[in-house]
Amino acid sequence: MELHWMASRRACLLGAAWGSAWLLAACAAPPAPPAPAPSRDAQLQALGFRPTDEGWELSIAGRMLFDSDSDMLDTEGQAIAERLGRQLTQLEITRVRIEGHADSTGSQAYNLALSLRRAQAVQRAMVAAGLRGAEIQTLGLGKAAPVNDNRTPEQRQQNRRVAIVLPAQ
Repeated sequence: MELHWMASRRACLLGAAWGSAWLLAACAAPPAPPAPAPSRDAQLQALGFRPTDEGWELSIAGRMLFDSDSDMLDTEGQAIAERLGRQLTQLEITRVRIEGHADSTGSQAYNLALSLRRAQAVQRAMVAAGLRGAEIQTLGLGKAAPVNDNRTPEQRQQNRRVAIVLPAQ
């Protein structure tokens, strides 16, 4: 008799537990819909791009600078270029212009060639990181568009840079 009572009690407890779980599940609020993905413009702004008349521009002055008379990316510059390559790939960017710049030391012809090699160094890093399907244009602008005057070594260093431009699509 006691065995029968215990089995019957266990069945009631299990039934009550199952019923409570079912009741709680039925009363639970439906899951919230996923938040909408940020717009492409918001994602570009989060990466540091700013809108311009030509499209979007990211000046990497201060973050990806070159030594005097050098077109070699340092470790930090390489990492920045690779990260940008991956991020632009994820955003399905199809057109990119990489503009290389130089300071005022050296001849015009030399600075044009040097700034082009700087842009090409960034292009290679971005392509290696996955930005393969995009049309990528590299330009060497030499000393034509400084972000700082060239009076001190620090100011000249700020001008040895690249800018990434995403032309309006």
